[in-house]
Amino acid sequence: MRSYIFTDLERKTLRDWLEGRITLKNVRLRKTLSRVRLFKRLSEDVNLYSVVRSRLAESKST
Repeated sequence: MRSYIFTDLERKTLRDWLEGRITLKNVRLRKTLSRVRLFKRLSEDVNLYSVVRSRLAESKST
């Protein structure tokens, strides 16, 4: 299992885009977004990770 999804540079690029500091003209952003769209299993893994984290949080509180 990996400990991250995005590299530091990809994370910064995505945050800059979400906060309006860069546009879709940015090559690095387009490349990252393309990967987000194409990697379907990644989305499934993120959802699974979220469910597992929620379950772990529940078990800590009981």
